[in-house]
Amino acid sequence: MAAYSLDQLYQFVSTFEAPATVRTRWAYSNTDVGLLGVLLARRTGSSYEALIESRITRPLGMTSTAVAVAPAMQQRLAIGHDAGLKPAGPWTVPTLAAGGSLHSTVNDLLALLAAAGDPTTVAGAAMPGMLAIRRQAPGFQQALGWMILAAGPGEGLLLHDGNTLGFASSLLYDPASRTGVAGAYAPGPSAVFEVTRDGDALMIQLPGIPKFRLRPESTRDFFVAENTRVTVTFSVDAAGQVTGLLLKAPTGNVTAVRRP
Repeated sequence: MAAYSLDQLYQFVSTFEAPATVRTRWAYSNTDVGLLGVLLARRTGSSYEALIESRITRPLGMTSTAVAVAPAMQQRLAIGHDAGLKPAGPWTVPTLAAGGSLHSTVNDLLALLAAAGDPTTVAGAAMPGMLAIRRQAPGFQQALGWMILAAGPGEGLLLHDGNTLGFASSLLYDPASRTGVAGAYAPGPSAVFEVTRDGDALMIQLPGIPKFRLRPESTRDFFVAENTRVTVTFSVDAAGQVTGLLLKAPTGNVTAVRRP
């Protein structure tokens, strides 16, 4: 992704043909979000980073949020680690910067959530429009920039999270009580997953993420229906009982031992 150029993005857009399942099947796309950032920047005659700084981070006082890590930020930058506890390299996606290149702090993310509940701020003024458009997804609704979970009072809880090499972050916001939480985590060699059966379907849920359906490739190998690059392989003992699983994703591999 670091080598993916703007010319390549334009070439892709000029030749892309939407699949027959468009408007009928949910799929998350970093390419769409990255393209939106490029188009908004072009519309204003600016760069994506300059646009975010002038319209959002500076008005909201988010002084530790930027695409490029300034020297003052570099001193406080956490070192990410992969699933093998090895230091992860820097994450650089210049062309698709809107799809996951902002560096931030928990305090800045909480400032963003505080502004989301204030209609006099740029973030709060945008919320009604962001939540007005919704599409049904597996276990949640997809709005503009937010996943809406059914749990919680009022319209439910708003969630968005993401992963890069060595890092994971999550925002959860309750519009009814104007309560929000933010966090950043370095992935370890194990994690807790919930694997359940829903009718004839096998479902998997990671902490803070809606359930996803697992589709079989064999008796032990499965893939996530919404993202085929994420696979799950179950391990079994001599008696054929499941003892754990291995989850493989573009951001790394994670093992989990089945709890009694």
